[in-house]
Formats: sequence, structure tokens, C-alpha cells
Amino acid sequence: MDRRFLVLRTRMDINGTIAAVFGGASGIGLKTIVELLNRNAKGVTIFDLPSPAVEDAVAKLQSQFDKNRVIFIPCDVTVQDQVNDGFKKMIATFGSVDIVINSAGVADDTKIDLMININLGGVIHTSVAAMQNMGKHNGHKGGALLNIASVAGLVPVPFIPTYTASKYGIVGFNSAIQKNFGKTGVRVLTICPGLTNTSLAMKLMSKQKLDFVDYENVFTHADQVIWQETDIVAKTIVDLFERGENGAICVVQNSEPPYLVDPPKIHDLPRRPF
Repeated sequence: MDRRFLVLRTRMDINGTIAAVFGGASGIGLKTIVELLNRNAKGVTIFDLPSPAVEDAVAKLQSQFDKNRVIFIPCDVTVQDQVNDGFKKMIATFGSVDIVINSAGVADDTKIDLMININLGGVIHTSVAAMQNMGKHNGHKGGALLNIASVAGLVPVPFIPTYTASKYGIVGFNSAIQKNFGKTGVRVLTICPGLTNTSLAMKLMSKQKLDFVDYENVFTHADQVIWQETDIVAKTIVDLFERGENGAICVVQNSEPPYLVDPPKIHDLPRRPF
């Protein structure tokens, strides 16, 4: 992999920006919101399914920062109409949107439809709406869209094949839509975290009862895995908004400095006789 590190050119000043974060009430999404607000984002809208835990997270953010800078809009990312309506409500409050982040996700390979509908379908729903509400082609000023994939979207992970498929889908989808930057003015960014200390990652490392998976082998070296904290990923995400070029795919794992990789091109693939 090409280990180019983030360039230093500034592409966005977070100060005064308006952000939408889907799945923002926990894990990486929540820490990213804190990072955005600490860098003086003007306002953040959290889109998530309502629950006591979500309400508690929103209340803490409003108390820590300012209730006028953080709002919550209930939203199911698998339903395009809810996503579209959510953007309308957000823009009615803040006037515009500059940044969209999709951190919504689930991790249970035994629930195939749920995984694909949220991890991939939800990303597509929110990305389409982001283009409609930020794109220059639609009368807006442009902006930046970041979807959270995984290192499992670059290198297959044998004990979580459906999760792997959903994350490969994000990398492919982002690599395709970023080609429209000239028309939309919306930078498309992808981050691929390694194992990060979240409840979702903990579920990934549990045995999920797919009877064809050789769990004995894949978990042999589980105790050697290097976990990283959500703060590291959150900081990298906001750095990407500030400095990442359109189409950037960034890997952050093992608590090491983040680096950029390029998606494979057909003419670069190794060939061998069929």
C-alpha cells in the first residue's frame, strides 16, 4: 500500500462550519462531534435512532458546549425519506450544511439484511442527500462528505464476511461518487480505521455462530491485536476535512500515524494465466 501521509494544504477551516453526523451518539461519531466543537464548528446535528442513551449523550454535549450548537433529529438511515426530512429540519435550524459524516453501523454477520441495509444502504442514502443539500449543481456552495469504512473494506477479514462486504461497498461507492467533484463541489473522503475501542468492534471480535467459519484459526492471535482509542480516529477525521483532497482514502490503525492509500486500478492489477 502507498503510505502517503496527509498533505499540509488547508482545504477547509472547521471554524464556523455546520456538520451533520449520522450515528453520532456513540463511539467514533460522538468523539468526532466533540473534536468538531472543540475546533469551533458553529453547529452539529446528531442523527440517530432515539433511545435513553442517545438522549443522555445529546444532553451532555449541550451542557458541555451550548444547547444552540447541538441538536438531535431522530432518523433511521435505512429510510431515504427520513434522511431527506432530517436534512430539511437541520437546514431550517442552522441555515446550511458544510460537513456530512456517516458513522452509523452495526456488527453482526448473522443478520445479513440488517448489516447491508445500515452499513451500506444507510451510507448511500445519506450520501445522496448530502449531495442534494451541499452540491453546487443544486444551487449550494459545496462541502465535504466523509463515510467511515474500515480496514476490512480494503483487506478481507475471513470471520466477518458480511461486514467486510459492507465496508468494501463503502470504499467502492465513495471511489465512484468522488468523480463528480467538478459538478458538485463536494469532496468525498473515506476513513478506514483498524480495531478501535468501541462496542461495535467488541461485537466484531465475538464469535457470531456462522457454522462455516473457522473461528479456531482466526481467533488464535486475537490477544496480539493492537487496539486504538476513538479519540485518535476522531482527530484524523477532522484533520481529513481540513487537509484531505477529494477522493482521499485514509487508514488509521494500531495507534500509528494515519496514511493515505489508493484504490486499485484495473490496469495495475497483477495478471496471471487463467
